[in-house]
Amino acid sequence: MSQTINQFIQVYKESNKQIKETINQVKNCFEQIQKQMDQEIIILQNMNQKLLNKEYLTFKSEINVIKQFYSKEKENLICINLINLKEQQIIEFNKILDTIKLMVPAQPKINNQENTDNEKISQSQGVSQKCEEQDVKKKKQKKQKKKQAKKFSEQGRELIYKGKFMEALSIFDSSIKLFDQDYDAYLGKGYALHNLNQYQEAIACYDKAISINPNDGNVYYNKGNILQSQLGFTLFTLNKYQEAIESYEKAISINPNNEHTWYNKGKKLQIDFLGLTLGNLAKYQEAIECYDKALSLNPYNDNTWYNKGQALSKISKFQDAIQCYDKAISINPYDFLSLNNKVGFTLHKLNKYKEAIECYNKALSINPNYYHTLCNKGFLLTKMNKYQDAIVCYDKGLSINPNFDDAWQKKGFALTQIHKDQEAIVCYDRAITLNPNFYDAWCDKGYSLEKLNQHQQAMECYEKALSINPNLEQAWYTKGGLLTKVNKYQEAILCYEQSSFLQSKE
Repeated sequence: MSQTINQFIQVYKESNKQIKETINQVKNCFEQIQKQMDQEIIILQNMNQKLLNKEYLTFKSEINVIKQFYSKEKENLICINLINLKEQQIIEFNKILDTIKLMVPAQPKINNQENTDNEKISQSQGVSQKCEEQDVKKKKQKKQKKKQAKKFSEQGRELIYKGKFMEALSIFDSSIKLFDQDYDAYLGKGYALHNLNQYQEAIACYDKAISINPNDGNVYYNKGNILQSQLGFTLFTLNKYQEAIESYEKAISINPNNEHTWYNKGKKLQIDFLGLTLGNLAKYQEAIECYDKALSLNPYNDNTWYNKGQALSKISKFQDAIQCYDKAISINPYDFLSLNNKVGFTLHKLNKYKEAIECYNKALSINPNYYHTLCNKGFLLTKMNKYQDAIVCYDKGLSINPNFDDAWQKKGFALTQIHKDQEAIVCYDRAITLNPNFYDAWCDKGYSLEKLNQHQQAMECYEKALSINPNLEQAWYTKGGLLTKVNKYQEAILCYEQSSFLQSKE
């Protein structure tokens, strides 16, 4: 724009100069013409007077003046042409001037447009600045929310340490509401839900935590624990064990130096549910390897020694199992579980009954209300033919937990041995009511009914036991005995053969 204005200024100056020159030339030209015309007018007036006065001779001598007049006229014509040329220049100049006049008023429009553009730029800059301010404000608010969310997570963890899981759950929800990408909040919420037995919700929280941070072994460890916890509620959740083991393996791949992960993986591998080994999950040798890895990281964990002893008992390595239980007891003399299992899975199997009773008594001195130990002691006393003492132990255990089906079955067996079959049948029925698939109780009830000569009912009990567990050797044997009594020898032989076959596999 400045360049255009400078061009206009230059044009103005040049035109102004030309106008001045033209004015001067025209002025001089007109002045000369006027002067000549005045002189010639006088001459012509004199000649006309002479002609009127008939002064022919004088007039003749001045004829040249007329000739010169015509010559002057030519000069005047030249001058007039010059004037015409200047007029043409003036016309051209006026055209330039008109163009300038048209352009000059456009200048305010240009300025106005520039002002409008500047206003738009200013407005745009204002909007941009406002957006930046809003972004800064939002980032600040987000940072504050994230900071507050972290505080809530810390409060939630403190409540968990105090066992206040419902309160912790509410706090973690507040944290997640402020910042839904807080890994710690989901981890803590999952743990709280786990302890409130809300397993599916807890798993959902752990999965969310994994999506936020897939490289933290703690969340896989916790998820494995919760998948294991579900087993106690429904057989449908048995498939969760494989998923639990996979979670532990993922945790180990991230952090192989966490003893608890190795320990829990070992526990899952040796799980036994309702007396039925969970197929390939009951990999006792692999479980033992996990316990060894955990013990290499921490050799002073009595629980690990105890569980290793259990796994060794499952594969009939009883002496090795006893060493593990003794190690656990040396670390924790009040570990009544190790004392109990040292008997139940080892000394008992080795027929070291006296030592076994001593271990049971030691365990009961630590925890006199542990009904499993009372039941196991009663069973050992039954093996020692001390049936009345055994019944006392069973009654003590049932007074603590009247829904302990195993104690009812074992008490019934002790009563059968002292020929109290009617009382025994009552105990078996109680056990079956608590656990309809308790095949040992069905088999023992059949034997008591057989002793009471209720053969048809006895046979139905044997058949029921075998329908639940066709590999129950004792049921085949007692069924064969009953068939012999009713003179069905061929069928009895088949039962005895099946019993012998199963016994040979043990």
